[in-house]
Amino acid sequence: MYIPVKHENKKAWGENSGAKDSLKERNREIFDLYNQGISIRELAQQYYLTEHSIRRIIRQEKQII
Repeated sequence: MYIPVKHENKKAWGENSGAKDSLKERNREIFDLYNQGISIRELAQQYYLTEHSIRRIIRQEKQII
C-alpha cells in the first residue's frame, strides 16, 4: 500500500543516506588539494571524475568561500 509523504516532511536528495554530506566533503577535499598545487588532471584521475567535473567543483567551492 502506498502512503504519500507530506511535502513538509519530505527530505531532500541524499539526506537519508548521507550521500549529500559525503559529496560535500569530497568536493572540499578536491578544492583543498587543488589549492595545494595538485593539477586538475591528477585530481580527475584520483577521484575518477572528468576534468570538466573537477573544474565545476572548484568553481562552486570558490563561490562558497
